[in-house]
Amino acid sequence: MTRFNFLVLFLALLITSASASYQAKFDEDTGENCDTKVDNCYSDDETFHECSATCRRHMQANLVKRTEFYGKSTDPDSFYDLEANAKKEHSTLSFERFEGYIVVLAVIPLIPGVAKFYFDLLDHLHEIYPITVEVVVLPVSQFPKPMGPGDSKFSRNVDSKITELWGWIPSETNPIIKFLGEGASMNNEDFKVDAVTVFTISADALYVQASIFPSLSDLQKVLKGGQRSSEF
Repeated sequence: MTRFNFLVLFLALLITSASASYQAKFDEDTGENCDTKVDNCYSDDETFHECSATCRRHMQANLVKRTEFYGKSTDPDSFYDLEANAKKEHSTLSFERFEGYIVVLAVIPLIPGVAKFYFDLLDHLHEIYPITVEVVVLPVSQFPKPMGPGDSKFSRNVDSKITELWGWIPSETNPIIKFLGEGASMNNEDFKVDAVTVFTISADALYVQASIFPSLSDLQKVLKGGQRSSEF
């Protein structure tokens, strides 16, 4: 083996190792004694990042009976008729721009540890699938008014390519939530506003899958199936 070939192989192994390590932080516990820290999952960014697997299992066990839902929309074209206020663009966003893309739409409660972790996870997911997938975040605001530009408490990477909508107040009717819930065959009691629910919508908006507190690997499995056909 020449010195050049050795260097190429070394760099390839280094990149693979770094990628695997980065993925692990969204799938596995990287900290110690995570079982003793579950009470901090809701309030501390560092705990959720270090104990993501334990935090997710704890929240799933305490909040929901099922972690996945799957269904078929009765009116897929209505998805592209939806509109929402985009946080970064300060303008109305037409969902027509998502036609032909697989859409990952995450409904995220603005709980410090939870929100930061999933914003980071979705940023990384979009970096893996930058061409075929559009990633959208709909924050669930527990405040008396929707979260908008200038809300720094839950700020994230300013270079993020994912689309963040203005916050949704659960007491208000939201047509996006209505489409997603019906499409994934979720009843009202299945949808928890204090749980992270990530919806994956097929490229023709016909099929909808909901994953509650998913890992990065969970979402990748859904997307790999979705990229082979329009059905997940």
